[in-house]
Amino acid sequence: MAKRKIILPVAIIAVIAVAVVGFAACAPSSYSTMSPALQDYYGDYGEYYNNIVKSGRVRYQDAETGLYGYLDSGGNVAIPAKYTSARAFGDGFAAVALDGNYALIDEDGNVIAGYFDSVTATPAGVIVLKDGKYGVYNKDGEVLPVTYDGIKANYSTYIIEKVGKYGLASLSGEVLIQPQYDEAIAMDDIGEDFAVSGGGLIMFGDNESGKVIYVDSDGNTLKTLYLGDTQDSAICYLGFDKYMISYVTYNSSGVPVETTGIYEDDLTTLIAELPEGTYPIPNYNMLDKNRIILNKDGGGGSVIYNIETGEAEVSKCYSLAENVSVPGRFYHILEENGAYNTYCNGEVVLTLTYEELQSIKIVSGTFRDYAYNTMTNTLTDLLTGEQLTLSREIVDVTAAEEGLFAVKNAAGDMAVCAKNGDMLSPFCYDSDSVDVMADGFIGVRNVNGRSVYEWRGFDGNLILRTAEMHIYAN
Repeated sequence: MAKRKIILPVAIIAVIAVAVVGFAACAPSSYSTMSPALQDYYGDYGEYYNNIVKSGRVRYQDAETGLYGYLDSGGNVAIPAKYTSARAFGDGFAAVALDGNYALIDEDGNVIAGYFDSVTATPAGVIVLKDGKYGVYNKDGEVLPVTYDGIKANYSTYIIEKVGKYGLASLSGEVLIQPQYDEAIAMDDIGEDFAVSGGGLIMFGDNESGKVIYVDSDGNTLKTLYLGDTQDSAICYLGFDKYMISYVTYNSSGVPVETTGIYEDDLTTLIAELPEGTYPIPNYNMLDKNRIILNKDGGGGSVIYNIETGEAEVSKCYSLAENVSVPGRFYHILEENGAYNTYCNGEVVLTLTYEELQSIKIVSGTFRDYAYNTMTNTLTDLLTGEQLTLSREIVDVTAAEEGLFAVKNAAGDMAVCAKNGDMLSPFCYDSDSVDVMADGFIGVRNVNGRSVYEWRGFDGNLILRTAEMHIYAN
């Protein structure tokens, strides 16, 4: 999975998807708004995406043949370019294609599983297809046998299909629910963009009985509904171990009536119903463990509703949902006593003036994000509040990793800056060509009309400079 660095203005409500790495990053448990199931998932599998540190292998493409191979952490060829396609290494193995056949290889290029008709990489393993049947493999071998009619990866589970019926398996291959349901929806699919987070829940439906169940990543049923009487129109994770559930019921005249409540994580204990005339913002997330931001009907602005006291306070707010593939990375900016406070996990991590508010961009990193203030030329860690004043040459920050930032000057040339403010390279790279990683970066520069790739380490030391191959940071 490629790492996409996303930047967006603060004053826009948005929901986006970003891939994640997990090396030397803040622990995912630092995000109180991330569901426990997904905290466990990223704690166990986040390092899959950090390919250099985890596997010591980086992909390259031979400029003449177009074939792919792998380099080691010193920039030397570890596996020659012989594959028609090649995926990133993760957890010690990679999926490759050779002459139309797919296989899994180890760090020395040895085939550890194959051959298959197609492969789909996931952080916990690779979904394989052979003769119309699906299974899952990882570096240790078979996880799920190649006997299923379909397999889909959720963050912390696999949805399995046999003869049109769906069930659930763990990432280790344990079948938690035998295929028996007519419908299955993973509420946090890998690679899918969702407007809300399901907190790792999976929904199964049975057509004959009209029963719908919501299960957790261990296969435990948390809630059962019957569509004949009550239809569940929405269920989503709010953070701080709370869920929002909207029910649509029908009165005696057949008119639908919607009721929205906030529930404990057992999905049955009602904490509070939303005040009449309000509705949740698209992000469906909490400001802190007691307060949620709601919009008022008819464009009447927003209110901060305290679910513990039942009090509602009118407030101007700006909200950002920093991707649904990592639920919990939400930032709210509230106008309070003339200042604009940025909240992360219930705490104020940044205070702005109105003028600064118009000049803020969010730069996404690993398990943390940064606010770049173009007025003051400062970069603030939105998890810790730590602030860095950048060089005057820098006019934009385009990507971030743990301690490395891709930056631009007024001419549009790229460079890399360290977390302490030191410049690790000159402004010599082509616009939008720098990809920062957890322990280095790769940039492309034009030399006499030819693209030259440079791979540098965490401290800026040159590992490899070449025009003979294309180097990928993933």
